[in-house]
Amino acid sequence: RRVFLGTEQWLRSMRQKIDAKWRHVDIPLDQRAAGRPSMGAVVKAVAEAMQMRPKEIRRGRGGVARTIAAWLGVYEGRRRLRVIARTLHLKSCGRITQLAAECEKLLRADKRLEQFVAAARLALA
Repeated sequence: RRVFLGTEQWLRSMRQKIDAKWRHVDIPLDQRAAGRPSMGAVVKAVAEAMQMRPKEIRRGRGGVARTIAAWLGVYEGRRRLRVIARTLHLKSCGRITQLAAECEKLLRADKRLEQFVAAARLALA
């Protein structure tokens, strides 16, 4: 569901303006997340960065790639947990929270993963 109508460039400019200001809790998440990457885009970017197919992240066990996709969905995409879970074919929204926390630990422990995350973020920009 799109809250704003416009080109991708315009949405990115709105995203920058929204990110630059304090957000009141009464502003719906859909409006706060305007111009953020979709979960489909996140999965595609992670797949490209890790040289795998998006299907492997969505339907397979996913491993580290699924963990990174969940983390990026939460922190870059600012998507709802249920949307992330549905995209990654997971039954539990709580699992997304676990994956995001797990990714934080993995990123601190393995500097190579930072390169994959950086490449995926670059593809999302």
